Amino acid sequence: MLAILVEQRWGPLLRFDRRFDDDLNHHEAAHSSEVAFWRGVSDVLSPAVVRTALLVVGAWLLYRRRIGPAVVCAVASLGSLALVTAVKDGIGRPRPVVPVHEASAPGASFPSGHATTAVAAALTAIVLSWPLLSPRWRWVVAVGSSLVAAAVGFSRLALGVHYPSDVVGGWFGATALVFGAVALLRFWPGERRSRAGRR
Repeated sequence: MLAILVEQRWGPLLRFDRRFDDDLNHHEAAHSSEVAFWRGVSDVLSPAVVRTALLVVGAWLLYRRRIGPAVVCAVASLGSLALVTAVKDGIGRPRPVVPVHEASAPGASFPSGHATTAVAAALTAIVLSWPLLSPRWRWVVAVGSSLVAAAVGFSRLALGVHYPSDVVGGWFGATALVFGAVALLRFWPGERRSRAGRR
C-alpha cells in the first residue's frame, strides 16, 4: 500500500515527507558533528557490508549443516538486494532535494536500501538467536538489533538522501521478506521432521 501511495504521488504523504526532511535538514545543517556521526553509521553499516556479513554467517551455518538458518541468511542478504532493486526500478522515485546538501546517493529513493538491509539483518539475528537464548538475552538481542536498525534508517534521513516513507517502506519490505522465508521453511520436509523429533 505504501509503495502504491508513493508511486501515485499521494499529496499528504509527499507533503509530510518533504516537511520532515526540510526540518531535519535545517537542524543537521547547524550540527556538523551529528552529520559526521550519522555518515559514519551509514558507511559502516552500508548494504554491501551487512549483506556480506549475512552471507558469511550463512556459509558458516551451511558448513555446520544448519540448512534452515543458512537459507534465512541468504534470503535476508540476496532477497533484500533483489527487492530493493526491483522496487526502485519499478517506482523510480527521485531523491530528496534539501536546502543544505549533506551527502549524495545513486539511484532511486524508494525504498531505502540501507533501511531494508539493516532490518533484514536485525530480524535474522532475532529469529536465529531466539530459540538458543534465555528469555532475558532474547530481549537484549531483540532491543539491541532493533536500535541498530533504527539508527541506520535515521542516518539516511539525517543525511538528506531519503524520505521517511523510503525508510518505512524498507522496514516493511524487510519484515515481509524475512518472516516469509521463515514461514516457508516451516513447511520444509526436513524441518517438519526435525520438529516432530523434538516433540
